[in-house]
Amino acid sequence: MLIVSCKSGAETRQANVGEREFLNALRTAGDIFFRKMSALLPENSEGYEIARLSLMS
Repeated sequence: MLIVSCKSGAETRQANVGEREFLNALRTAGDIFFRKMSALLPENSEGYEIARLSLMS
C-alpha cells in the first residue's frame, strides 16, 4: 500500500492505494499523454514513442 497526498492551497488530501493499482494508473495516463504529444508535435514523435514504450517495461 502507498499513501498518496495532494496539496492544493492550504488543503492536503491523502488516500491509500495499492502499489500495483497506482503504477497501472500512471502507465495508462503516461500512454495517453505521449500519444497526444506525438499527435501535437509529430516532429518529436520518435522520442515520445520511446518514452511511451519505456512505461510498459
